[in-house]
Amino acid sequence: MKTPADKSNKKKFVQYLISEMLQGRTDIFYETLADDVRLTIIGSTPVSGTHVGKEAFQKEYMGKIMPLLKSIKFHHDLFIGEGDNVVVTFRGEGLSIKGEPYNNSYCYIYRFKNDKIAEIIEYTDTALINKLFESNIDS
Repeated sequence: MKTPADKSNKKKFVQYLISEMLQGRTDIFYETLADDVRLTIIGSTPVSGTHVGKEAFQKEYMGKIMPLLKSIKFHHDLFIGEGDNVVVTFRGEGLSIKGEPYNNSYCYIYRFKNDKIAEIIEYTDTALINKLFESNIDS
């Protein structure tokens, strides 16, 4: 998919970013994050809370959850955009490193500022995240 020349349509831009990520081009997503991006994971899990900055996004979120997954594939269901806000719902189908199913549902809210993603709020099944950590980290 070609980069949208006009980033004013945030919904189309997020659709573009996600299509690129699904093809393995995660670099374009990280380039679009504001340096001080705020990622908030709702709930009480090892990755819940607000993580500020690109490094925290990688280390405190991706760096903790991705090593527990052998594979994951995402299926996007809904994109809603208004102004600088985009809501995306999607499902993930995956396997933990121990071969257990990890099938979660997500709702992400993206908030833009100056054509950068300034905030992401994630709503998901936190019980599944807790189970993933409990089942796949050796005590």
